[in-house]
Amino acid sequence: MSDFDRDQSAPPPRETERTTERTTVIDTGGGDRGGSGKTLAVVVLILALGIVAILFFMMQGGGKNASDSIGVNVNLPKVEAPDINVNLPDVKVDTSKIDLPNVDVKTEPKGGNKAK
Repeated sequence: MSDFDRDQSAPPPRETERTTERTTVIDTGGGDRGGSGKTLAVVVLILALGIVAILFFMMQGGGKNASDSIGVNVNLPKVEAPDINVNLPDVKVDTSKIDLPNVDVKTEPKGGNKAK
């Protein structure tokens, strides 16, 4: 049955209205994308400059011969000191006059005190 077969005076059948929810997500491309490449480039550049600086300073100091080095002539005064000989008297302690306490030390066996 088509629209032409139906009676033109009757109103068309009413269709139920459909509700549709749509969500639009817009990605601007911002955020953390692409930042790691710049950071890596800066780190590599700093490391390369550090290596170049180390090599430069090593080449500056390492190329000198012993004859080309700066000569330092230091004349120190000669200091003479007399020999010191200290003779100490022999010291003897009479232990018969000293009252020492009697100390009794008891130790447990290695595995503890299991035998009772």
